[in-house]
Amino acid sequence: MKILDTGIIYRNPIPHIYSRQAYFPSVVRLENGKMVACFSIGEAFESADLHSYIVLSEDGGKTWNEPRELYKRVEGFSDCARISLLNSGEIIAMTERHDRHRPDTGLGNPENLGFCETEFYMQKSKDGIEWTEPKKITPPLVGPSFELCCPVVALRDGRLLFPTSTWRGWDGDLPNGTRTVAFVSEDEGESWNRYVDVMYDENGAIIYWESRVRELADGSLFATAWTYNEKENKDLPISFA
Repeated sequence: MKILDTGIIYRNPIPHIYSRQAYFPSVVRLENGKMVACFSIGEAFESADLHSYIVLSEDGGKTWNEPRELYKRVEGFSDCARISLLNSGEIIAMTERHDRHRPDTGLGNPENLGFCETEFYMQKSKDGIEWTEPKKITPPLVGPSFELCCPVVALRDGRLLFPTSTWRGWDGDLPNGTRTVAFVSEDEGESWNRYVDVMYDENGAIIYWESRVRELADGSLFATAWTYNEKENKDLPISFA
């Protein structure tokens, strides 16, 4: 692999004064050639101040402007977001907010692999600058929590898929088991009324995390996922379906 450009999207300007970690980027290229990137900035990997930012590039990614908030931060929540392009050329952002009312804890419960309470919000933009107000999305099944791992996938037939995985609640509750699913929307992301299973172990031993879904040239869908054997506490080779 040859790296052609090394444009830095974000670097902490004064790391000797305060901690600012940036990670989980997603990038789209608009029809006019401009690029839009979304990523999270926070003091630490699971810090309560984690928040989503947008930056733009007008020179193919060589230089980027200063980060700005995707939306105004909500007190008591951290968040992260993924962006992708719709068939219309609009950008769609799916944001997951994390309830951070438990002081001095991260996102997960180390006692039972539970996760803090989560909510999904959707926004759209034509240029990466002006965004619609965040609209809360009601999942088509009970997680009770979910992970944000993949941006929305726009299929050629007009449907949208939003890959995610169910996750235990903070108390360990997991009514539908650990499964990788894709929420389905047929109205440009305004509602997500059904889902399809992507990967699921009926024996409950294998967990599929960090899934990705892409549409291939022939119209078939290809999914991959980090694969973990919870009972044996070890990672397995990447799975695909």
